[in-house]
Amino acid sequence: GLSLALLMVDTTTLASFDACTIGGALGLHSTEMLKGVHLESVSPVNDQFPKDYIPSVVIDSLDFDNAFCWFENLTLVGYLVGCIPSESMLKSWVHNHWQPGGVKPDSEGLGCNTKKVVEILGHRDARQRPMIRQAYTTMYADDLLHRLDSELRGNLKRAVMLWMYDPAERDAVLLRDALTGAGTKDKTLIEMICSRTPSQLQLIRQAYHARYNKFVEKDVESDTSGHYQKLLLAYLSATRYEGLQVDMRLAEMDAKALYKAGEARVGTDEATFIQIFSTRSSAQLAAIASVYHNIYARDLEKAIKRETSGDFEDALRAILKCIRNPAKYFAKILYKSMKGLGTDDAALIRVVVTRAEMDMEYIKAEFFNTYGKTLEHMISSDTSGDYKAFLLTLVSGHPK
Repeated sequence: GLSLALLMVDTTTLASFDACTIGGALGLHSTEMLKGVHLESVSPVNDQFPKDYIPSVVIDSLDFDNAFCWFENLTLVGYLVGCIPSESMLKSWVHNHWQPGGVKPDSEGLGCNTKKVVEILGHRDARQRPMIRQAYTTMYADDLLHRLDSELRGNLKRAVMLWMYDPAERDAVLLRDALTGAGTKDKTLIEMICSRTPSQLQLIRQAYHARYNKFVEKDVESDTSGHYQKLLLAYLSATRYEGLQVDMRLAEMDAKALYKAGEARVGTDEATFIQIFSTRSSAQLAAIASVYHNIYARDLEKAIKRETSGDFEDALRAILKCIRNPAKYFAKILYKSMKGLGTDDAALIRVVVTRAEMDMEYIKAEFFNTYGKTLEHMISSDTSGDYKAFLLTLVSGHPK
C-alpha cells in the first residue's frame, strides 16, 4: 500500500520515511518533526489524532503499535502528501504523548519493535540501506548501526548488522572474525577468500585496512602457515584477469604441469599448484580442469584430494568448486549449517547475508535439486522469531 501512495516520492525522501519509522520502532523520536511547537505552551485539545486527512492507503502501512512511531510516521507522510496536520492536532498529540518541557520524549520502557525493524531493513537493497542510515543520522544525530547494536540481540543482531554493511566492509568484518578469537576459523577464511573475485578482494583489502588499520595479508600471515598460507596470500594479492577469454595452449601446458606436480610423481610439488591457482583467471582454470580430464581421464578436483591434505586441500578445492558451480558450493555450506542436531548460525547468517543480493536464486535451486527440500523450509525448521523472519525475507528475494 505504501508504495502506491509514495510512487512519485524520490528515493531520498523514502529513505527518510524508513529512517523515521525505524527510529520510532527503536524508541527514538525526531525533534525535527516538532519545529515550531513549543512544549511548554501546549494544551490538551483531545486525545485522538485524526486520521481522515491522509489517504487510507498510507494509513494502512503505518505502525500503530508504537505511539511515537505512529506520530512521526503520520507527520512525515502528511508532509509528503501535502496534508500537514493542524497545529492543534500536533499540540494535542505532544501534550498527551510527549514529556512536557523536554526536548526528547522519555523512551525508557518502550522497548524495540524488532519486527518493524526487520520488515523494513530486510526489504531494502544495497543502494537504499546507506541512504536510510544517512537519513537516520540526520534525524536523530546518532548512527543507526550503533543503535541497532545496542537494541538487538543474538543471531538477529549479527544478521542485521552484517546486512547493513556494504559488501566489502561486510566481508572485511567476516574475515576479521575468522582471524581473531580462539583459533582461526579456517573454513570461513577459505570461503571468504577463495570464493571472491580479484576486484572484490581488492575492495575487501581496502575496507579491512580502513576499518581495522591493519593489512589483512599480515593478519592472514600471522594466523596461517605452510603451503596453505602461501596459497591464501597469493590468491589475496595476485592480479588475475576476470574476463571470459581463454588461452587453450596455456591451459594444456598448465594441465600437464599440474599432473607432473601431483599424480605423476611421488609426493607433491605444491608450489606449482599455488602458482597456477593464484594467477590464472576463473575461465582459464575451468579450461585447465577440462583439459586435464581430456588428457588424463581424471578429475582435477579428485586429483587434488588425492595429492594434498588439510586446509591446503580445502582451499584448492574451494577455488575449483566456486569456478565450476558457486551456487552448489554455497548450497552445501547452508545445508551443513542446518543438518542434524543444532544449527551453525554463523555459517547460515554468513552465506544468506552475503549471497542474498548475488546469486541466491541459483543457490536455492541447487539446494532443492541436491537435498530434495527447499532452503526456506529448512530455515523455518531450524530458526524462530524475528531471526527466522529476517533470514526468510533475504532468501525469498524480497530486497528491492
